[in-house]
Amino acid sequence: MYGTDTRTSKTKQESPSGPGLQAAATHPDDAKKTKKQLIDELIGLRQQVSARASPETGRNAIKTDLKGAGQRLQYLLAASPAIIYTTKASGDFACTFVSENLRAILGYSPQEMTTDPKCWSDHLHPDDAPRVFEEMRPLIEKGGGTVEYRFRRRDGDYVWIQDTFKVVNKETRRPLEIVGSWADITGRKVIETELKDTRQRLQDLLAASPAIIYTTKASGDFACTFVSENLHAIMGYLPQEMTTDPKAWPDQLHPDDAPRVFEEMLPLIEKGGGTVDYRFRHRDGNYIWIQDSFKVVYDETHHPLELVGAWADISKSKQAEQAVLEANIELQETKRYLTHLIESSSNTIIATDKDGNVVLFNESAETLLGYRLEEVVGRSTTSLYESEDLAKDVLREMRKRGGTVAGFESVLRTKDGKSIPVLLSASILFGEHGQEEGTVGFATDLRTRKREEEKLRKAHDELEKRVEERTAEVKAARERLQYLMTVTP
Repeated sequence: MYGTDTRTSKTKQESPSGPGLQAAATHPDDAKKTKKQLIDELIGLRQQVSARASPETGRNAIKTDLKGAGQRLQYLLAASPAIIYTTKASGDFACTFVSENLRAILGYSPQEMTTDPKCWSDHLHPDDAPRVFEEMRPLIEKGGGTVEYRFRRRDGDYVWIQDTFKVVNKETRRPLEIVGSWADITGRKVIETELKDTRQRLQDLLAASPAIIYTTKASGDFACTFVSENLHAIMGYLPQEMTTDPKAWPDQLHPDDAPRVFEEMLPLIEKGGGTVDYRFRHRDGNYIWIQDSFKVVYDETHHPLELVGAWADISKSKQAEQAVLEANIELQETKRYLTHLIESSSNTIIATDKDGNVVLFNESAETLLGYRLEEVVGRSTTSLYESEDLAKDVLREMRKRGGTVAGFESVLRTKDGKSIPVLLSASILFGEHGQEEGTVGFATDLRTRKREEEKLRKAHDELEKRVEERTAEVKAARERLQYLMTVTP
């Protein structure tokens, strides 16, 4: 075979000034040629050498050409980044020739590979060998191809090999041998593995993400071009449904939201991205709230190319917002009701903050004490009592009774300095953690009752006086009667 041709090995050792190297020097771009180009040229040279080496007249005339062709062949093999080889076209595919760069790339000498028919097959990775042999046969029938596998280097490590070959046929069209190249693609395989792992990691992240990642066209109907797998879990649709039907997204928009969404999208695209909320029909027929956040990807001319964004199901937050809104409306209604109740109450109502400053002063309080609301808000309630001690007595009594006091008499002072007796019911307002946050008190004017009590007291005193006088008169009359009875014969 060509791998053991003595003429080839001699050519390798000839003087650098020989015609073969001169021919090689005229091809400075050989190192840039593809593996296919090198293999095709190698096949041509081997066929040329075979033809010239056969018995024929004029052998001496072509001897120089054969020598140049041999040196040219050696140059091509040395310049190739791949290992050039020939093998049998059947059986164990034993090597018949391997280029010298086998030693540098895989650590073996060409002789090891060509003298041991099982050298190539024995160094295939055991997990790859069955597949390689299975793939080789149909490729040989097709005239060539490429197969990838792991091959054990001399140091014991496995490298990934890309085996590209062509079949050289006999005149009868039966496969004669295989001419090909082995290229170390370990680096590429490492990158492919990392890329595969990265893609898998990305898929896992997208599947676990609470948001659906998507890309769409940047105009027209904004048809989807990509949707992450979690679309099915969140919206009930398959990604293929969304990407194959241009109207899948717009047709599922809530009819009340669709015009607004398209109207809002265009200016957001002009700004480079944004967020829009809308209702989207789930596969089960219910509408869910979606928060659509996206950014615009531009082409080289800064023309919008596509939208990259995320759909997040915000139905729960929208429900919470609605609940807060309804609670706020209810709170406002309650506040208005309580305000009306406080303002229409005939009792004086005064509330303070934790520092004892007035924060609430109803109309009855204004009427009773003569102050306007704005005159007392922010002032200490102490100024509303007849004395500071009376104010302290009320607060002390509340704390002593657990924060509430009822039917406690005290005296307030009006704006013009008059004293008004009142009956207080008051409470301390406590915070979530038990801290005092203020007070609220209800005061009832006792002046009328005090006047009535004074009248009753005076009437009682007058009655007592008359009873005493009448009793004295009765006593005197009784004594007179007894006297008369004793002196009468």
